[in-house]
Amino acid sequence: MLGLQKCWWGRFVIGGWLSVAFVGPASGQDWLHQNNAWVPGPNGTSVRSPDDSPQPTSLTWSMVPGGVEQSNDSSRVTKDFTEMGVTGLSSLDDYGSVLEAAVDAWASAADITNLGYIAETGDVSIGASGLLFADRGSESGVGHIRFMAFDQAGLGGATALAQATPIPEPGTPVDNGYNLSRAGDIRFRSDAYLWDDLLGQDYFLNIAMHEIGHILGFAHNSVSDSVLSSPYTELTLGTGDIAGAVAIYGTAGGGGTAIPEPASLLLAMVGLVWLTGWRRREQPAA
Repeated sequence: MLGLQKCWWGRFVIGGWLSVAFVGPASGQDWLHQNNAWVPGPNGTSVRSPDDSPQPTSLTWSMVPGGVEQSNDSSRVTKDFTEMGVTGLSSLDDYGSVLEAAVDAWASAADITNLGYIAETGDVSIGASGLLFADRGSESGVGHIRFMAFDQAGLGGATALAQATPIPEPGTPVDNGYNLSRAGDIRFRSDAYLWDDLLGQDYFLNIAMHEIGHILGFAHNSVSDSVLSSPYTELTLGTGDIAGAVAIYGTAGGGGTAIPEPASLLLAMVGLVWLTGWRRREQPAA
């Protein structure tokens, strides 16, 4: 869930980026699910523990059209994505391009395959009668990740900018039919205050990456360059996001092969910056 105002100037401060190297060692363990979710298994057909050895996964995604009632509450009806009024986006294809970029960001970070977009017709239920994650895919007519939009009333009055329902961990209090039928759903608040901001498209991309992170098995964290951390300023995945994704899914295209810890690479880069004199050319933060 995400519901805080973003401070977008933060992504331009070079010193803030370099400070990651001095926070402490980066480890994939720091970004694991923290009891937030069970994670997708191979080809989107199962779920597995993130504590197992790295295991690749594949998934599809879709966009629920407007006018679809929530199965257990007819007063909650999805909105067309174009009703969100995100600055810089006009057509459904525009919104789809941003969502695909968000899925691709995670797919390029680890052994996660984006199997592509599935066009929904609006006849597959959402809510309590929704399909389980493992039952979704091209033959079902919906994606493993289902993006949808509701106004605030449709979200039961929630003030969050977006919500995601992770795959419940077996044996936890949320391991029940209601949550299992919504697992993989990402709900944007269509009438959120920030979509018509000058940076509305940036907000939309960041929030999509943030919520996909929850579906893939990540809780919130306090790592400065992570899309799962506040103040939610990142437009790309951070070193921690990548480390966590690799820890769960393996290196992109590598079938679970480990890679060097990102913090070690970043420390080496900082040393190179010092030696080449780039540090002397830094501008003071505004």
